[in-house]
Amino acid sequence: MNKIGIAALATAVISSAALASDYTEISLGKANMIGTGLKLPKLDKAQTSLYATDWSNFTVGSAVGQDLWTNYGGTTAAFNITASRPGGQAGKGYNQAQSGTSSRFFYRDISAEFAGRGAGENTVWTESSMFNKAANTQRGRGAMFTYDYDTSAAYITSGMRMDVGTGTSYAQGKIQGGAYLTASAAAALGATAGGNYVFTFNTGTFTNPVPTANSWVYFASNHNFDTGRVEWYYSVDGGATYTGFFVDAGVRTVNSVIDFNFITSGAATTSSFNVDFGSMSVYSVPAPGAAALVGLAGLVSRRRR
Repeated sequence: MNKIGIAALATAVISSAALASDYTEISLGKANMIGTGLKLPKLDKAQTSLYATDWSNFTVGSAVGQDLWTNYGGTTAAFNITASRPGGQAGKGYNQAQSGTSSRFFYRDISAEFAGRGAGENTVWTESSMFNKAANTQRGRGAMFTYDYDTSAAYITSGMRMDVGTGTSYAQGKIQGGAYLTASAAAALGATAGGNYVFTFNTGTFTNPVPTANSWVYFASNHNFDTGRVEWYYSVDGGATYTGFFVDAGVRTVNSVIDFNFITSGAATTSSFNVDFGSMSVYSVPAPGAAALVGLAGLVSRRRR
């Protein structure tokens, strides 16, 4: 199945869809632990807001077509702005309905914003949240991934997902991070080829925080284009503290066509379910050392005058 990426650069991009079956799940323990009780490190740096959305500014009803958001899979009725959001949060919300096994995407092209990021800002952060409902009998998940594209494939720039179902494969509250690994990075982790991979953080043999039922879970991830490192963070205490992980995904050329996606997907036994997502933000920050170089350039310029 194919997903048509929006082309802010007026070029139609056909790329392979990020279906659940397109991800390879790395063996447990392959992601590196950064720590727990963390604050997001980007808060210590200068940053540029590339794009942010607040559902309160949208009109209740289908979200498709509002602020250049569009869908792939399902009808427009599956992607809805709601008058209220669960968990006691104020304001409007966004709810995405899923039925069957075909993944559904609600996505926004951010290519122009990405191209306009500041000099040296080669680490891009994405943030959003998802409501962890009480356990249900369906088997599915919600995801928030950023992809970059060439003419033949979709590459996970960074992103996270959470299961909203039952069983081992779709354990309620199971949290994973996604990234595209180059061939050499994949080989270093024992995989056979480069591709889109996901890493499990808090189920199986892990004792990392699992979200409680009927609560919001906050997610942040980033991709450093200079070093190839991808980091993931999640919070189960309202965003006060985070648990973080990283993997060295390999240095590659990040494509100029890039979009942010809210995704739902179901298993073969899935009937229907829905996922509530929070607003999202995309930032760019200087890669380590870049801020100092930019500052030095400014100092040299002032001295020359």
